[in-house]
Amino acid sequence: ARKKALLTHFGSAKAVGRAGINDLLKVEGISRQVAQKLYDYFHET
Repeated sequence: ARKKALLTHFGSAKAVGRAGINDLLKVEGISRQVAQKLYDYFHET
Protein backbone atom coordinates (compact mmCIF):
# COMPACT_ATOMS: atom_id res chain seq x y z
CA ALA A 1 0.00 0.00 0.00
CA ARG A 2 2.86 2.39 0.80
CA LYS A 3 4.57 1.70 -2.51
CA LYS A 4 1.37 2.48 -4.41
CA ALA A 5 0.80 5.64 -2.35
CA LEU A 6 4.35 6.82 -3.06
CA LEU A 7 4.07 6.15 -6.79
CA THR A 8 0.65 7.81 -6.94
CA HIS A 9 1.94 10.88 -5.10
CA PHE A 10 5.25 11.28 -6.93
CA GLY A 11 4.51 9.64 -10.29
CA SER A 12 7.68 7.53 -10.55
CA ALA A 13 10.33 5.77 -8.52
CA LYS A 14 12.86 8.33 -9.79
CA ALA A 15 10.76 11.14 -8.33
CA VAL A 16 10.53 9.28 -5.01
CA GLY A 17 14.32 9.05 -5.03
CA ARG A 18 14.66 12.81 -5.52
CA ALA A 19 12.19 13.62 -2.75
CA GLY A 20 13.27 15.06 0.56
CA ILE A 21 12.15 13.68 3.91
CA ASN A 22 9.50 16.38 4.34
CA ASP A 23 8.11 15.58 0.88
CA LEU A 24 7.95 11.88 1.75
CA LEU A 25 6.11 12.68 4.99
CA LYS A 26 3.30 14.30 2.99
CA VAL A 27 2.34 10.87 1.62
CA GLU A 28 -0.44 9.17 3.58
CA GLY A 29 0.85 6.19 5.56
CA ILE A 30 4.50 7.26 5.56
CA SER A 31 5.94 7.73 9.04
CA ARG A 32 9.08 9.69 9.83
CA GLN A 33 10.97 6.41 10.31
CA VAL A 34 9.87 5.08 6.90
CA ALA A 35 10.62 8.42 5.25
CA GLN A 36 14.13 8.39 6.75
CA LYS A 37 14.75 4.82 5.54
CA LEU A 38 13.57 5.68 2.04
CA TYR A 39 15.67 8.83 1.96
CA ASP A 40 18.74 6.95 3.20
CA TYR A 41 18.20 4.21 0.62
CA PHE A 42 18.12 6.65 -2.29
CA HIS A 43 20.92 8.88 -0.96
CA GLU A 44 23.57 6.36 0.08
CA THR A 45 27.11 7.48 -0.63
